[in-house]
Amino acid sequence: MGCTFFLFSGYYSDQDGGKYYHAFDEKVPLTGLKTKAVICFRQSIEKDLVTTKLRSIDPGFKQEWRTPKTLVISTPSESLMKQALDTFEKMDEVRTSQMMYRINTGLEMGIGDEIAVRFRGNVSQQQIEAIIHNYGLNMVKTSKIYNLLIVSKGGNALQIANEIQESGLALFSHPNFLVSAELYQDIPNDTYFNNQFYMHNTSQVFTDGHSGTFDADIDAPEAWTMTKGANSIIIAVIDEGISSDHPDLPNTRQVRLNGSNFAVGDPNNPSPTNNQNHGNSSTGIIAATRNDSQGITGIAPEKTIDIHMVINSE
Repeated sequence: MGCTFFLFSGYYSDQDGGKYYHAFDEKVPLTGLKTKAVICFRQSIEKDLVTTKLRSIDPGFKQEWRTPKTLVISTPSESLMKQALDTFEKMDEVRTSQMMYRINTGLEMGIGDEIAVRFRGNVSQQQIEAIIHNYGLNMVKTSKIYNLLIVSKGGNALQIANEIQESGLALFSHPNFLVSAELYQDIPNDTYFNNQFYMHNTSQVFTDGHSGTFDADIDAPEAWTMTKGANSIIIAVIDEGISSDHPDLPNTRQVRLNGSNFAVGDPNNPSPTNNQNHGNSSTGIIAATRNDSQGITGIAPEKTIDIHMVINSE
């Protein structure tokens, strides 16, 4: 049985004369960044070789390796970028080289050498194989959700993806874009927050001379952009007590319950005795006041501290 295959040229222009990609049925405009580009190599390449090539054009090129086979380069000069792209296109080691793009939100999107496609349920395997053959593609990955295809040398993933989408055979078809995720963080001004490596590990050096492991933490600054705790969640502190009006744990944030002291002394006073501060320390990790320019910050700094039981040290 034969297969009918239609080729469209929607990549080159739409009604506004600009580049775009398809997000299902929506056309998303793309603005070219003429001083920034993505280079995709066939396989891992010696970085010194690439640096030498760029320096032969201009020593001011900036390089950012996203993977061992994917490089983003940038320069303030459009003419220098054109020279660089011309140079890379002639290298056998290079599969594709294209400028970066930006969408209207400001997000930069790089066109690599891969296309993510989900064909419609009524598309036959024969039709899929015809598309792959006609565009010189290779299947990289097959899953229940999508197929990942890679273009041949010099192939334009944006053009091919758009043409597959516009053929009507795909539910979605777009380049496997190269983007940089922006992690929004909420960094407090507490004096010793920099030492709280378990919340935000920046490989900081501690007082004993050793350093942390970058990002080996609970991502507290990222979580704080969504929540800083809720009083609907009860945290019971069973420890050596919490000081009354501690600088980082004021009484306005404590529920000091009568009968909560099960150790010696006043049963209604859950403060530590004999300078035992373990309760203050553990409670501070949970809920110390945030952004007060002193001490540490708690994981849930907007949580009221319910002191349910105190076992004081004698």
